[in-house]
Amino acid sequence: MALVKSDGSIIAGSGGVSATARAQSGDHAAIRDAASNFEGLSAGFVKAAFPNGQERLVAFAETGLLLEFRNLDWTVVASQDSSVVLGPVTSSQGFIMLITLLTLATVVFVAVYFSLHRQSEIEELEELRHSGQAV
Repeated sequence: MALVKSDGSIIAGSGGVSATARAQSGDHAAIRDAASNFEGLSAGFVKAAFPNGQERLVAFAETGLLLEFRNLDWTVVASQDSSVVLGPVTSSQGFIMLITLLTLATVVFVAVYFSLHRQSEIEELEELRHSGQAV
């Protein structure tokens, strides 16, 4: 998590970054691209691919200080590897697919069973009718 200026420089961060280090937030370009697509976007998240091939989920929110203080155009940024963020969803997805397939197989089995069972009853009634016996 970091507090980032509008030029992308980190003011404060949880990774041991100090304001004197003049570090640049790699997430700032992704935020700037996402915000440029939607006018007035002050908070949100974006799934960004970085040059090193890493895919990260970047959440951001403007502090709202710009309305009162022109020099405080700051944004709070939280960034996490996509595989970590989406891990629980990905693992649940396989379980849900398995349950769905088992349910579908059960429904098909029950439908076939009852259709065949009803068919034998109907055939028996047809035989009785043709033989002239009362039903």
